[in-house]
Amino acid sequence: MNSDVAATTQENHHQPICLISIKQILKKLGVGNTQFHTFYKKQPGFPTPIRFSDNKPRWIESEIDNWILSFRTQSNGSYIHKIT
Repeated sequence: MNSDVAATTQENHHQPICLISIKQILKKLGVGNTQFHTFYKKQPGFPTPIRFSDNKPRWIESEIDNWILSFRTQSNGSYIHKIT
């Protein structure tokens, strides 16, 4: 393993993982619940939630943030409401 990979792996190991709720995702995206669920079904690359129970899905915040940046780049700045 090269030293850059080892340093990155070690850094990531010590970063806390922040789990966020659907309400927090809706706020980040600026959409409502129905619009999000319609959109979510059309996006196979959207991060998968971690489920502690049926009513408590949580997402890793960094995965959501990375997806938002990726989606924005792929859609040339278009936002969620333009594709739902």
